[in-house]
Amino acid sequence: MLKYSLSLARLACVKNVIIFVGAGLKSRACGLRAMLAPPGVDIEGVPMQAPAVGRYRHFKGGYYQVLTLALHTETGEQLVIYQSEQDGAVYARPVAMFMEWIEHQGDVVSRFTPIAS
Repeated sequence: MLKYSLSLARLACVKNVIIFVGAGLKSRACGLRAMLAPPGVDIEGVPMQAPAVGRYRHFKGGYYQVLTLALHTETGEQLVIYQSEQDGAVYARPVAMFMEWIEHQGDVVSRFTPIAS
């Protein structure tokens, strides 16, 4: 049986490795991938909270300012509008993708981590 716990800072797992990817939370063991949560919903079935306006660190090291949230005109999907502190470029990314957990260099990390002001 798969046992897991999820917090804002860590994703822990017993006997399997759990990674959060764009399509949802998945378990990866012996090549088996089992869907545990749909996009935009956390592991416990609670709708994902959109990020607050503020400063975030990308898992690759860059810093960004979340400016606002927007709705995609065709799909109604909620988007995060954010700006690079390095070059000022402005980006839009779906909330589920902005908030997802990913596998990076063998660790499970959040794509963006809020930075305290």
